[in-house]
Amino acid sequence: MSLRSWALATVSKKASEYASLFNIGISRVELAEKARDIVITCYGKSGEVDMDSLSGGEKVAVALAVRLGIAYMMGSSKLDFVILDEPTTHLDEERRKALVRIISDAFREGAGPLAQLVIITHDADIFEDSEVDAVFRFSMTSDGSKVVRE
Repeated sequence: MSLRSWALATVSKKASEYASLFNIGISRVELAEKARDIVITCYGKSGEVDMDSLSGGEKVAVALAVRLGIAYMMGSSKLDFVILDEPTTHLDEERRKALVRIISDAFREGAGPLAQLVIITHDADIFEDSEVDAVFRFSMTSDGSKVVRE
């Protein structure tokens, strides 16, 4: 098995695990190389799922599952952190809570090999009742930027 095939298989396996935790009816995510492009195919109970039939939030959940799968694979090397910029965009409340739960569980159980995950968001509510080491709030004042650690 080539390194590229191994990487795609590893990301597919982890992305499938993460996607199932979002409870969007996707049981398997498969990444495959076709003509030097990476194609993502999702499967549910009835077989292949047409990506165009997914809602915006479901597409975001699949994208996050793939990104977390990539982070998992890369985490076995020297990658210390991953940054997610506005990961809750288009996610409904249930999916936002699922994202926080997935990330919290991964770090608590040692399933996530990353030392640090930075989430940039305007959605401060996602951190309610969650286990995070620190929350930093940034705001603009007449004197410039202000950063407060909560």
